[in-house]
Amino acid sequence: MKILLIEDDESLADLVKKTLIDQQNCTVDWTQDGYEGLELTDLFEYDLILLDLSLPNLDGIEVCRKSRNKGDRTPILLLTRHDTVTKKVKGLDAGADDYLVKPFNLQELLARIRALVRRGNDSLLPAIQWNDLCLDLNNCQVTYQKKPLKLTAKEYALLELFLRNPQRIFSQSSLLDHLWALEEIPTENAVRTQIKGLRQKLKQAGVTFDPIETIYGLGYRLKQQSPSKLAKTKEQSTVQITVDKSRESEEEYGNLDQQELFIPPHLYRIWQQHQSQYLNRVRVLQQAVRALKTGQLKPSLLQQAIELAHTLTGSLGSFGLARASEQSRQIEQILRSCDLDDAEVVNYLSESVEKLLACLNPQLTEVSSFYTVDPRSLSSSGSHRLLIVDDDLTLTQALIVEAIAWGLEVIVANDISQAREILATETPDIILLDLSFPDCTEGGFGLLEELAKRKPSISTIVFTAKESFADRVRVARLGGKGFLQKPISTNQVMEAISQVLQQSSPPVAKILVVDWEPQILDLIRTLLEPWGFKVILVEDARQFWDALEQSNPDLLVINMEMPDVSGIELCRVVRNDPRWYQLPVLFISAQNNARTVQQVFTVGADDYICQPIVPEELLARILNRLDKERYRRQLAEIDSLTGVTNRRTSIQQLTRLINLAKRQQKPCCFIILDLDNFKQINDCYGHDLGDRVLRTLGQLLKQAFRREDVIARWGGEEFVLGLYDTTKEASLARLTKFLADFRQQEFGNAERTFQVSFSAGVAQYPIDGTNLDTLYQAADIALYQAKATGKNQILGAV
Repeated sequence: MKILLIEDDESLADLVKKTLIDQQNCTVDWTQDGYEGLELTDLFEYDLILLDLSLPNLDGIEVCRKSRNKGDRTPILLLTRHDTVTKKVKGLDAGADDYLVKPFNLQELLARIRALVRRGNDSLLPAIQWNDLCLDLNNCQVTYQKKPLKLTAKEYALLELFLRNPQRIFSQSSLLDHLWALEEIPTENAVRTQIKGLRQKLKQAGVTFDPIETIYGLGYRLKQQSPSKLAKTKEQSTVQITVDKSRESEEEYGNLDQQELFIPPHLYRIWQQHQSQYLNRVRVLQQAVRALKTGQLKPSLLQQAIELAHTLTGSLGSFGLARASEQSRQIEQILRSCDLDDAEVVNYLSESVEKLLACLNPQLTEVSSFYTVDPRSLSSSGSHRLLIVDDDLTLTQALIVEAIAWGLEVIVANDISQAREILATETPDIILLDLSFPDCTEGGFGLLEELAKRKPSISTIVFTAKESFADRVRVARLGGKGFLQKPISTNQVMEAISQVLQQSSPPVAKILVVDWEPQILDLIRTLLEPWGFKVILVEDARQFWDALEQSNPDLLVINMEMPDVSGIELCRVVRNDPRWYQLPVLFISAQNNARTVQQVFTVGADDYICQPIVPEELLARILNRLDKERYRRQLAEIDSLTGVTNRRTSIQQLTRLINLAKRQQKPCCFIILDLDNFKQINDCYGHDLGDRVLRTLGQLLKQAFRREDVIARWGGEEFVLGLYDTTKEASLARLTKFLADFRQQEFGNAERTFQVSFSAGVAQYPIDGTNLDTLYQAADIALYQAKATGKNQILGAV
């Protein structure tokens, strides 16, 4: 939790800071000045503001009032010495959420803070009624005038999405994200096909109106003529799963001998440790085949063979052994579905088992690199938490290694009961759930049903070797966010997890709105804040540039017609500055003629909306523009290998931090960090391992430093950091601790491992330089001295 403390009593501030840090693990920014507090809220995002009522220059009530007037809805807790009703009322009327009278009990302070930041979630509807059209969410049935409609899974999901979100416009790309599984790669034509199919079936059922409205240039939404309403909860229906008993031909299995055998480098050591276990499992399959040939196969051995084949299918594929995984899948299918009294089937089964054994017996090619991290050493600060529910311990270990490399904190449950125990006390951000557990009759579906009713919900991805459309439908009905089919590589699993985490996170963006009409500003703020946006409001266009510099927004919304300075002029000002040349600009205007629209786009606007403002259209255009901008920034501003900012973008961010430090008279540190002996790593172990070292350093830097710190890769093995409001001494101490932690990471190959160190130079504004160039020179000299005197150290500029 990040808290801003605005308190002029230094001793009390130190006490409060220490309590928050020690007992609540909070990050606390402290200032004694009300004006500076307001500037900090423009620059950084806080979970709560602790605000003293009696401040010099600008008192707490004015700080509170100005904060609310500009659209900041961060919870505010007033700290006051005045135990009078008048002061309390003024503070609450100014926008404070709570107050505490000095002297106060520190435990009460912590309790009030926890209460203010606590948030709840709305529950979902059991059924949705729209005119005579009814969608029952419990049994996934759609009726019109109480007669059932036969919809495909995609058509049902499409209708449900519209009915759940009656005010929202969905673009075609958004519908692709919502309706198609992670491993599917449909085109936007697929969306149009489903829309057309749903409309035709509704028309055939007797629906005389088209409930789906096409919004030109934006997408689709539910027509607004009838509101959704709550219907009575119905009994949950039972989903019947049918198993295909048909026998597959040899041609359907494919040419397995042409598939290559490959284990990703970072999983090779785990494979070496457990290869004998997999060979033993195959020998059990051989034993089952021998018993089958002699007519002595017992049901218990048959069931054991089926379970082992099922486990091998998922595990081997996740190690990259596609050929062996496919052989295991064939064996499982034969054991489950075929006539085992048929001699031809038995011979084919025997050949398949021998092929599987041959896949696992050859000496594997040596791999060039490997990276390991002890899960217990993972820092939990700021990382997403993943719960893996799977009884395959070897596969789980491989997933742990990959997840940690992606910066995730991992919790493991080896069965359903253990998962329930963990979920009783823990709330992970995402769950990776297998559906098959031999000792559990309900399997993973029982847990998935419980998770579907849990509030708040937890995103769940199913990860299973089951291949059944009925299972896919059942997972979708229970709210699963993904269905991953084993075998699949651990890297693909992490990519899917990353995508779901990104989609489930609320949109976080800063939007600067410039309009001379207060009611329009208030309307826009009311529309956007529930979506998680931070909205900065500017009523006087002459204050625009200061607000732009301080807030660094992700998007501008500008009224075209304003006194003093017009929206057209503001847009030209923005486009004339290289720092803001790419910033998305959306115009609002009462004019809707061709000349106005042409003028808007000529000066560099990205989008245009005509008054009166239609809330759904405004929101859809903003979300659409932010999605495009986020993708553009990812390509243009992020180093693809390490995930940190690239050189070009970081120069702008660092310059902005230095300018802010100059205005606020705060220290600011610039750091150059360079890996030691990096060329030797590439020469001895190959560039793949070198890339893994760089990627790991980038991930750990993002975990160890603050969100507002600048972290960038400037090329090769050189990284830079920008730390606002931090002294050289504090930076040296912080980076020295990070170096000690980084040296504990192990890299290497199958034969040997090693640790990596780095050297760094630290320069402080304004002591060692007053701009980025002079700070770089000072830090570079310190870095050279660190390299020349033994490496593996951090030195400050002198």
